[in-house]
Amino acid sequence: MADRPGGTSSGAGLAATAGVVVIERRAVRRRRPLTEGDLSWIRSTARWKRLVDEICVPGAVCGICLGERGPILFDVRRAHPLSRSLDHIKPLARGGDPWDPANLQPAHLSCNAAKGDREPPARCNRGWSWY
Repeated sequence: MADRPGGTSSGAGLAATAGVVVIERRAVRRRRPLTEGDLSWIRSTARWKRLVDEICVPGAVCGICLGERGPILFDVRRAHPLSRSLDHIKPLARGGDPWDPANLQPAHLSCNAAKGDREPPARCNRGWSWY
């Protein structure tokens, strides 16, 4: 192998410095082990993404704050507090069905995160203070 200008060899991932060969390490993404009851994998499936597209349509109102924080935004980055997400009305941790459209409602990402695994009060939706 001939040295290139700049002191690197032509081998991929190898660098020669004063007669020492250094092998570059590449980050390996490891999946975290799933624990019993861990349903985080659901959100990475194509089926979940189709449900988000069907239920969170432009003009949809957040089912948690009922639009008090403004409209659900679609043209922002995914982690924006007012971006779209799907909320499980009956939380998965309490036995809710993850795929039932009747158990899903559009929500702001921040409203959904603040709600967590709590269930809505039986009386009415107005007056929630999840955030």
